[in-house]
Amino acid sequence: MAHSDDATKKLEKAIPTTNSDGKVVKWDITYSYDKNDYKVEYSHEVHQTEEGDEKFTLQSTSSFTQASLVALLPLSHWNEIYNSQYGSIHPETEPAVETINSDFDVTTLSAS
Repeated sequence: MAHSDDATKKLEKAIPTTNSDGKVVKWDITYSYDKNDYKVEYSHEVHQTEEGDEKFTLQSTSSFTQASLVALLPLSHWNEIYNSQYGSIHPETEPAVETINSDFDVTTLSAS
């Protein structure tokens, strides 16, 4: 299971920019992942139209839902980033344990 799958995810904030008609033309959205002691927030700016592609319909802020805002986010990309970051901080395997044997008798080894 990927670390992002069992992390707690939360829509932290969404800041709308509206036009003179009160319709949203841009969202600044912050979304977080939290697992054990590792929390990270990602932010994304979404314009209503980007490169000729309509990302969301012009509408008032109250017409949006949390789910519709989350759907605007690049979650698959953020999942990969979170998995990589979490994995580098919390490796899957425990570090090797090294033991010094001060009582080792070298004369027990073969001479050749």
